Parts: sequence; structure tokens; C-alpha cells
Amino acid sequence: MIKTFLLTLSILFTFIACNSSSDNSKSDINNTHIVFTLDTDKLHSMSSSSYKVYDTNLSKEITDESYIYIIDTNIAYYKNRRIYAQNSGETLLNVYHKGIKSSFSLVVSDANILYIQASSDTYSLHKKFTSSLTCKAFFDDYTSQDITYDVSWLSSDEERATISSYRLKGLKPGNVDVTAKYKDKSSFFTTKILPATMDSLILSEDTLTLHEKTFHQFYARAHFSDGTDEDITKDVTWSSNTIQVAQITTDALMYAQHYGKSNIEAKIDNFTQTVAVDVLKSPSTNLQIVLPNDKIRFFKHKDQDIPSYGCFKLLVDFDDGLKQLVSRAAKWTSSDLNTLYIDDKGCYKTLKEGNVNIEANFDNTKVTQSIHVDETEIVSLQLYSPISSINEGLSTSLQSRAIDKENNYYKVNSESFWHSSNQEIVSVTNTKENSGQILARKSGISTVKSVFGSLYAYIDVTVGTIALKELRIIPEISESVPKGYKQKLKVYGYFIDGSSQELTQSVFFKSTQEHIASISNNLTDKGYLEALSKGETLISASYGAITASFSLNVEDPEVVSLSIDAPQTSIKRSEDMYIKAYATYSDGTKRDFTNVVTWSTYPYSIATVSNKGNFYAVNIGKVYVTARYEDISTSRIFEVIEPKILSVIIQELANRVDVHKSINLRAYIDYKDGRRDEATRKVEWVSFNEDIASVEDNGTVTGISVGEAKIKALYQGHTAATTITVFKSEQNLTIESNSTNINIADDLQLSAALRYSDNSVEYVSFSTAWSSSDTSILSVDDHGVIHGISSGTATITANYHDFTDTKSITVH
Repeated sequence: MIKTFLLTLSILFTFIACNSSSDNSKSDINNTHIVFTLDTDKLHSMSSSSYKVYDTNLSKEITDESYIYIIDTNIAYYKNRRIYAQNSGETLLNVYHKGIKSSFSLVVSDANILYIQASSDTYSLHKKFTSSLTCKAFFDDYTSQDITYDVSWLSSDEERATISSYRLKGLKPGNVDVTAKYKDKSSFFTTKILPATMDSLILSEDTLTLHEKTFHQFYARAHFSDGTDEDITKDVTWSSNTIQVAQITTDALMYAQHYGKSNIEAKIDNFTQTVAVDVLKSPSTNLQIVLPNDKIRFFKHKDQDIPSYGCFKLLVDFDDGLKQLVSRAAKWTSSDLNTLYIDDKGCYKTLKEGNVNIEANFDNTKVTQSIHVDETEIVSLQLYSPISSINEGLSTSLQSRAIDKENNYYKVNSESFWHSSNQEIVSVTNTKENSGQILARKSGISTVKSVFGSLYAYIDVTVGTIALKELRIIPEISESVPKGYKQKLKVYGYFIDGSSQELTQSVFFKSTQEHIASISNNLTDKGYLEALSKGETLISASYGAITASFSLNVEDPEVVSLSIDAPQTSIKRSEDMYIKAYATYSDGTKRDFTNVVTWSTYPYSIATVSNKGNFYAVNIGKVYVTARYEDISTSRIFEVIEPKILSVIIQELANRVDVHKSINLRAYIDYKDGRRDEATRKVEWVSFNEDIASVEDNGTVTGISVGEAKIKALYQGHTAATTITVFKSEQNLTIESNSTNINIADDLQLSAALRYSDNSVEYVSFSTAWSSSDTSILSVDDHGVIHGISSGTATITANYHDFTDTKSITVH
């Protein structure tokens, strides 16, 4: 049995903050740093969703530090960090954090459920082991929602398999039906509990070297007597013998807390494996954000907006020469959350077309990347299958393709919802990581459907029982390879009817001498071979009782020099090219070392080079590209030149400013290659009415006297202009509260609002001095949170500079 590793990316839906004034310049500024998100695109009645709260100023999640209050509990209510929807409608949701209130519109839809789909990450399970259960509802408004926590789960035979904490556990061999019930809908699938016994425990690593303050995900697989293997990461007991060095969760996520050595142990029944972990202490030198291969897009179909999903990676160079991906250990921020939302793992959701800067912060070092979200108009959807039929027990990936007006297609597996008409025959995966992967369970025909927005496509999948005759590994490496050599292997199966099919994701790889060469069984990089040290090892791929293998000889060559070859040394920004590295041996012969060397760039912000030699021009300037093999290296200079400038643009957060106060302007440059760069400090700022407003080199405009001032930004012959209105306002302070009554031992959040004559508002609760007229009745803290102590009435006073307001509160 082949079991896939499933990674779930939450679908993040960002609410729009409610503004309380006609001129929203101040309320926007106060609210935009608080972001409230649900883990679903739409919230439907009689369902629930978890949520998160982020403070973008602090670049951190503040869910546990925030208080949620929903105005109309007939529509939805809050409990245990979940929002439970009751009835359709719209209500106000308030987020309180450190005395400041941010308001959001919470909409509950009353769409009809077309069907629900229950699924598991495997449909054949060995006894004593478990698998994850999930259930999704598909609505007639073309949305889907995870309802795993809202359905009732039932096992048809609890002597064979039980359900606990949304996991299915096999107890004894045989078939068991798993049913999910939700409202008047139900969905079921059959899982076969296998009798085979476990004969070995395999971990994703046997040794591991990484740097402190970083994460690493371990995986565990069991090999069974019937020739199958299974992911048992969540069934294994994980432990660290030195928790001050390395800590590990029950889900096998390790955090390198402090430099030193530790042993990570994985144990199940009588099987135990240990990983030697060496945590290094070495400062980081360069940070590099790795972008997805394709452009980041936002899709539209007619009047419908369709977001896309993906993840950025953060690659760090350390002083000791090692590179490491630290995406999970970094803090990620987006300069425009209304264009692109990014979570704490670097995974994003696009919300509209536009330019945005993303920032990653690791160990107090920051790197920023400018990107453009392209809007793409879609006219149709196609479903592509690499095969016409599939045999029992095998898996393959379908591809959902969105087609634009020019007949270009874009892979939208993660953005599509997948459904199989008969899960007994074919199951289909709906996770963001592996959407569209199908598993053939028994012979027959099932229709697999892909839904993208309001578009859909479907294909019939035929499952047969034709016997497998042989396996072949491509390429079968017949010559010696150098230490450091890397190669992605593929495996094809040949059947007795003459047909063939790629089986790379379905086989089990093995190296008899893993210290000489390793080969991955992880889903994300399965078949990835890496030569580690001199010697000979046997590389094999097996499916059941059928095996293919070849002998791999690894050399430790005497390399005397390296060279870099490139088609050109000057390249325009946003373009790419392939460069190669060659090693010269002591006998004068040369060999392609492009996949062997370690590539690096300096400055890292100018360009990136992948491990396959793909050079991508990121920013304008000169860059050193270095290829390193052990202690030998070579460098070459490349220049990234500027494309044609189209225009300069000024972005205003506000176009009004009070006398003696300041606002910030930003300048951007639009280029012919479609990029938009922030150029606030590059342009020349000029005020044509300096007696009314002045402007600094960083775009800060300060009001001097009442009137209008024209501000210009100049760059290489291009000009942008804006008009700033300077006014003189009056102010008053008011205490805002949802109620003037409170029960003993209860808390209530008060807010101090500074209101201006132009009807704008600024919340200053954190800077306000709060006091209670009778602390034996009512107390108040520095953030404006009051606490009922005994029955009676007390007056709360707020003082902010020269402004004061009071409010009487009654305690019952």
C-alpha cells in the first residue's frame, strides 16, 4: 500500500475593516495593522471555522492575545477559538487587542449543499496503525468548506476499526465502512485493514546537521511483510534525549533550540531508530526569498474573482558555508494584505491584481522581495490525465488547467475542488499540496470532476486488474558519478498487456549503503538520488514482489579547478537563463558539475541561481555568482540591467494632513517588464508650495499652514504629482463602550477615541491614562479593560493630553 504525505494549507479569507467616518484616512491607518482571517473562503450557516488574528506592525500572530466579540449572536458566536455560524446574514465582529478595537464585517452565507465528500489519506490500512479523516462540503455558490469538525463519524465495525480525534485506527483484518453525516447529507468510503506485519522502520534521515532557531520535519515509514510501505509518522513515539538542544512534537516537527548534539528517537512496538542531530551555531550571512516557478496570479472568470495559492521559501547562507531552508522559522509580512495575504509559513493567497513587497525576517535579519500579482482572465477549464487507464493499487496525478483567451493554460490543481463519483473505485486528494492525485482502489469506472470557480471539467477513469510484469528505473546510471552528484530518478511499470505507466510515486526506493548514496521516499521529492561518499551501493525500486535495481559507483575525484559557462553576462531584470559549472580533473578531463556544485550569489538580492543552474535576475546591479565543490570555488560577474521605465507613480495613504503633523507618501516605478518597484528614496521629492507643506527625501510631508500644496516625484525624466490639503482641526475625546453594565467578576473593554473636526477618528486607548472613581466597585487597567468587583456604580475617567471624558458603569 502506498500512503501519501498530506500537508494542509488553510484557505485564508481576509475580512474588510469597517470604517467609522466619511474620511477614512485615520481609521484606515489604525485598523490596517490588525488582520482577522477565517480558514475558509465563505462561512456557511450551521458550520464552523477556526480563525487567526495578526498584527502586521509586529509581524506576529496575536490570536491568543486578542478578545473576540460578535454583535449578533443569532448569526454567529465564538467558542474555543472557533467561529460557529448559526443563520445567514451579516454582523459586526470586533477584535480587541491592547485597548484598541478593530471591526470587521462577518458574512454568513446560506448556500445549499450539493454533496459532501469524506476521505482518508489512505484506503488500505495495516492493523495497529492510523490514518487521518477529512470531510468537505460542496455548495451551490461554487465554494467548498472543510467540515471535518462538524460531521458525525461512524465506523461500520468497531472491532475492525475505531475512530478517535478524526483518525481511523485499524484493529483486525477485513473491510470497514467509514461514514460522515452532516445535516441531511452523508458520504462513506471503504477501508481495507491489511493483515501484513511490520518488518522494518525507516526514517527520512539517519543523521542531520542544521542551525539553531530552525525547524525540521521528520517522517517515518513502515515496511511490511507483503512488500508495501506506509507513512506512520503520527503513529510513532518521538523523543529527544537533549530537549535543551532539540525539541520534537508528536507530529515529528523538530525545533533546533540551542547549538549542541542530540539524538532524536522514533519508537513503535519493538522497532526503534535514532537520528544523530548536530545543531550548529553560526551567524547567517545572506537571506534569499525563493519565488514559485510560475508568475503569481489572480484569476477572474466573468464577474467572479478566483484567488490562487502557493508558498515562498527562504534560503539562508551561514558563515560555515552551509545553506538551509528556514521558511517556517522566519516571520513573513506583506506590504499590502488586500493584494496578497501571507501566513507565518510563507504560504500566500492572492486577493487582487497589484504590486506588493513581501518581507522575511530570520534571526533579526530581513530581506524584501518586490512581486507583481498578474490578473488573468479565464474562459474555460480542462482536465488532463497522463494515462487512459490505471491499475489497482496505483496512483497518478491529474491536472486541472485554466484556459485564457489566448489559449494559454495554467495549472490550477490547488485552486480547484476535486470529486470522485465512486470513491470505492477511485479516490482523489483535495489537499493544497497534492490536489488531483488519484488512487485506484478496485476495478471499474469512476468520474473525476474538477471545479474551478463556476467552471468545471470531468474525466472518466478506468481501473483495471492487469498484472505488472517488470519495473525499469530511468536513468539507470551505468558510469561512475562524483561525490555530490544529484539526480531525480523515475520508475516505469510494464504490464503483461503491453501497456506501461510511470510508478515513481508508488514504488519504494532503497539504497543498501545509505552513507554512500541516499534516495528519498518522501512524496515531495521521491526518487531524489544524492551521492554522498566514495564507494558502491545498490539502488533499488520495488512494488510488491517486483524489483528493479542497478549498482551505483561513487567516485571522490581529484578536482583541480571549476569554471562557469553562460550564454551571456548581461541580462534584463525578470529574465532568466541557464548557466553551467564544469570541473577539471587532474588528468585534464572535464565533467559537467552543474548539479553537483553549490551555487551562491552576492549580493543575494540581485539574482538567484537554482541547484540546476537556473539564473534568475531579480534586481538591477552587478552580482557575483559562485560555484563551490568542497574547498574549490570559482566566481563570475553578471550584470542585471534596468528595463524600460514606463512611469512614476505616487501612492497616498492620505491626501490630507493637519498643520504641524505629517503623512507619508510612497513612490513607485512601473517598468516595461511588468514589475513595479518601490522608489520612495530613489526619486527627487519637490514641494511647489513650501509655505504650505514641506516634503523630505523619504516622502514625509509635513503641514505648515492651511492650503493646498503640489508635491512632485522626479526620476530620470519621469514625473508624478499629487495635491495635499493642509487643514487645522479641533479635537475631543470620547470613551466608547458596548455596554454601561457589567456583572461581578466580568471584564469589559473600553476604547478611547480621539475625534477630529473632519469626522476622522484615532484610537488612543494604549496612550490614555485610565482611572476609576471607586476601585472597590470597579477597576480599570492601562489598556482600558474594566473588571467588576462589587455591586454599585463607578465613574471611569480617560485622560489624553488636554482631553478628558468620563463614563458611568454599573456593576450588578
